Amino acid sequence: MGEVVLITGCSSGIGKALALEFLNNNFKVVATARKKEDLLDLEEKGCQIEQLDVVNNDDQFRVVEQVLKIFGKIELATVVWKKDWIKYGVHMLEALFALFDDPKAVSVKNISKSGKDIVFIEFETGLLATVHLFYDIVGTFQISVFGSEKWRLIEIENSYSMFRDNLNEFVKSLQQGKVRLEFKRTENIIRALIAGKDSLKNNGQTIKL
Repeated sequence: MGEVVLITGCSSGIGKALALEFLNNNFKVVATARKKEDLLDLEEKGCQIEQLDVVNNDDQFRVVEQVLKIFGKIELATVVWKKDWIKYGVHMLEALFALFDDPKAVSVKNISKSGKDIVFIEFETGLLATVHLFYDIVGTFQISVFGSEKWRLIEIENSYSMFRDNLNEFVKSLQQGKVRLEFKRTENIIRALIAGKDSLKNNGQTIKL
């Protein structure tokens, strides 16, 4: 099987035609649509099918998680954005942790300079990640994933929808009077964020968690 291609809108039209064309040319095709039942004919032909609403942040990460399973053991992830660690590091960590099903961070090292934040994170799974937030680069939000079998760059074009979804979850928690997200998942992110700040204060010392 060749390279992996993920195609949206495969229930009909151009999306379906593209899925079949790539499949016929020995690509591993992940075909998506809002309704999975609209993709059953593509599944019969050999496509992997997933339900995906492209404006739903949870759907996006869930589908990416499914695709990553064919990458082999994930060894490295890099995250890049045009912002800074203090204000926006938490959002980078939210994306990174969500992508890999909330792995536990075991150490953090921050070697940032003015306007150029670089943070190394090691997880208990063995995964290593680097987070880069630079003020003087073109606006972008990208995650690159490197596995033992394949690698891929993931560009998150509507990052603010992720922040909106998080705020909506917070409001729903208040309305329902109970937490909708396990606290340990939030704690895992916040501990890594604080460790990054402490590491920088200590001249880039590795902080064990």
